[in-house]
Amino acid sequence: MEKESRVFIPDRAVRLITSLLTVPAFRSLGKKILNKKISEKIEQLELLGIPTRMVEDQAKM
Repeated sequence: MEKESRVFIPDRAVRLITSLLTVPAFRSLGKKILNKKISEKIEQLELLGIPTRMVEDQAKM
């Protein structure tokens, strides 16, 4: 159970960066950070053996 909660820690950071994307000055920086966070999260899920196709689809939206 503890492993699962650790995977979801970056969610708050991802939401913060997503809100920054609405500010044009932060848009390019935010996208770079967000893409990095999403790829890190996908790697974490793969390490736990969770299928990541659904996560990647959400990331593209």
